[in-house]
Amino acid sequence: MENYSTLSRDRTFRKRGFTVVIFGLIAILGLYGILYSVENFLGGTQTQGESGSSYATISSGTRAWSELLSSNDYMVVRDRGRTSLPVEPISEPYGDFANKLDLNRETQTIVVLNGALPRDEANEVKTFIKSGGRLITDNPILIKDILDNRATIEIEGSTNLFANLEIEGLEEIEELEGGGVGSVTFLQNDTSAPLTVQGQSLNIALTTDKTRRLSSSAAIFRVGNGDVIALPDIGLVSNELLTAKDNALFSLRIAGATGSGVTFIEGVHGYSNATGFAGMPLSWRIAIVGLFVAFVVFGSAQGRRFGVGEEPDRNLGPRRIYFAHAIAQALKKSKG
Repeated sequence: MENYSTLSRDRTFRKRGFTVVIFGLIAILGLYGILYSVENFLGGTQTQGESGSSYATISSGTRAWSELLSSNDYMVVRDRGRTSLPVEPISEPYGDFANKLDLNRETQTIVVLNGALPRDEANEVKTFIKSGGRLITDNPILIKDILDNRATIEIEGSTNLFANLEIEGLEEIEELEGGGVGSVTFLQNDTSAPLTVQGQSLNIALTTDKTRRLSSSAAIFRVGNGDVIALPDIGLVSNELLTAKDNALFSLRIAGATGSGVTFIEGVHGYSNATGFAGMPLSWRIAIVGLFVAFVVFGSAQGRRFGVGEEPDRNLGPRRIYFAHAIAQALKKSKG
């Protein structure tokens, strides 16, 4: 009698299981490719990005500016997530007795364009500036908070801009071209001055105390040992207009002396410092988890269970009892 407990496993079943796994993986990759294609089709094929972002290649992005800085030996950093201020020491603070605004000083610069910082990060930036750092921003709330109402950002602007040659660092710059989307109004004194002006002369208005109120598309303000550059017309440093007029040279001069550090704050544009699976778009993560669950369910349904497998059906001969009965009948007949 055969011992069914010692039967070997079915080799053909194991081959079939291996084939199922291979075709399952191919199916998952194919489905993932379909999802990727559908997402690209629904999302469009045009260049994406946020205005003012150093990652963005759209016309209002600043990717070209960041690359221009890198190619001219500036130390460019793209800061994602919560704002991380530069840790390197400020080389040339204004000092207590400096009485000139200077774009040429070696410093650490942070750039916040088309975005706002939370209150705690804004306070850290204010301390950074007072210690000798530089901020370039177009955000009216941040400018108002740091400058204590010394300047007002306005919407209207001009595309015909000329450099203010009285400011250190603007030599060799004659005419610039902006996007015409904003200007800054302020009182000129020893701690504030225009960087670009509209037309051939400044828009000058006398206030009640006989000081001059100026309207400019970019201005510099001293704050403690550092300074703030209000740049409401970011067309000056945008991908679209960086090569127009003297914009490229201007974009280098406002970043400080060659070798200075420039940090683009990208957290305001939605970029985080997450990596790996957490750094993927939400739609990708949902698709990957769904495909993994589907594969587990499919594999569990098709795979063999633990323990000895069930013996496959065999074509057996007639049962022996029928043979014994046939012999008995033959013997009975032979006796008669």
